Amino acid sequence: MSTLQNVDLSDADLSDSALDRGDLSKANVICADLSEASLRDASLFGSDLSNATAENTDFRDADFANLDADHPPANLENAVFRNADLRGADFTDARLDQIDLTDARIDAQTTFDAETIYEREEDVTSDVRDDGDDTVPPSVWVHRRLERLHEENALSSVARQFHIRKQRARRRHRRREGEWLGWASLTLLGATMGYGEKPQRVLGTAAAVVGLWTLLYPLGNWIVPNPGTPEAAQRGLDDGTSAAAAAVQYPAYPSSLAELPAYYDAVFGTLADSLYFSTVTFTTLGFGDFSPVGFGRVLATVESALGVTLFAVLVFVLGRRATR
Repeated sequence: MSTLQNVDLSDADLSDSALDRGDLSKANVICADLSEASLRDASLFGSDLSNATAENTDFRDADFANLDADHPPANLENAVFRNADLRGADFTDARLDQIDLTDARIDAQTTFDAETIYEREEDVTSDVRDDGDDTVPPSVWVHRRLERLHEENALSSVARQFHIRKQRARRRHRRREGEWLGWASLTLLGATMGYGEKPQRVLGTAAAVVGLWTLLYPLGNWIVPNPGTPEAAQRGLDDGTSAAAAAVQYPAYPSSLAELPAYYDAVFGTLADSLYFSTVTFTTLGFGDFSPVGFGRVLATVESALGVTLFAVLVFVLGRRATR
């Protein structure tokens, strides 16, 4: 086992070296060449490998994790890890901004932070990276690169987690920069669809819309049965009862306890009819036994539009998951 703790190896040529189980903790390896080297099970916490080259290097089970609060974390910024074997390696708290992980190999045991070190620093720095037509903080860049890395290694469930973390980091950046429209948009996407990764969020949003509209329709007597339907006959509309009296509406609160059972039955019936109308409106089925009136037409139009939109979103989310 090689012991190179705290050693200055900057610009050194360590290519093809056998450093398995070596201790390079807190070593200075800036700009060093580690290509084709073997560092299996090596200890690299606190080491500085920024701008180092480690193409085709074996880092299996290597430990980059920072367990010492008195020392800086391992620094791999701008390092080149092309085709490196990172299976089982631990990168907890390591600095990974601008690292090149092209064709690197990882597995389910390769460990990365749920929250990057950059997210803890962004309250005191405004550092950003050019990213095509956008500028993003290092936390967004790192989460995006790790998302792609896990996709390339067929670890789709972990890739989804990094996509969500990337969008959350982007949302926090928008808030810090005072970009409130972007922040609101990302907040809405997270709440309604889990940033395109959670179909259960879409279904939950759909259920919330149907439930809310169910409560709203009876408030203003905004849905009435259509003449000639069983509902119209049941409510006496075909026998001369006015449309307002036959509308689906909340009953008046009873004046005595003896009337409570009948009151609760009436409330249940009202909500059942309203839920039925809300559901067929949301799903755009429209069986024709009830119609909206007055402001209810606006509510029904909005609900139908939301139903079509959320159905399209659900198809998108399911398709996204299937193609990862």
